Formats: sequence, C-alpha cells, structure tokens
Amino acid sequence: MDKSGCYVTAAQLRFFLNRDGGRQSFISGSQEFKDYFEGCKVYNLVSDMMLRDPRCASMYWDEKMGSPVFTFPVNGEVARKFVRVGILSSRGEE
Repeated sequence: MDKSGCYVTAAQLRFFLNRDGGRQSFISGSQEFKDYFEGCKVYNLVSDMMLRDPRCASMYWDEKMGSPVFTFPVNGEVARKFVRVGILSSRGEE
C-alpha cells in the first residue's frame, strides 16, 4: 500500500511474477512491471469505491485492450479521488 492508500494484492503480484520473464521484470523495475503495478492500483481503487457505491463507476471488459476498463463521470467521486491520489491532474490530464 502506498501513502495515498492505493495497493496491489499479493495475488496480483504473484500473477505478474509467474508470467514469462515476470520475476526479472520485477527485479529490474522494468516499465512493463511499473505499468502493471499502476494498473492494479487503479483497478483496486475503483473496485473498492464501487463496493461502497456501485453507481460511482461502471466496469466492463474491453475486447480491444484485453483488460477491464472503467467509465465514470468526469466530475464524479472517482475523478475527484484520482486527483487526490495523483492519477489525474485537476485539469483532467494524465
């Protein structure tokens, strides 16, 4: 868990380490690992928020990206939380 309360689970970390080249990617701090780590933190943050308020965001599987994606109002609770933890700037830029 980082200082903003975002986290990656042990299972998510194990999943990455068990992939082909995952352990070396983790040890070297590769961009691939950093991207995975950030993606897990965002997924967990939004998932936890949706448990408290299912209307704050929607999650669906994106066939093109091959991953879950979230949609949420630009001025809603999720967007405000993203600004507070540094995922988005207050102007909506990544």
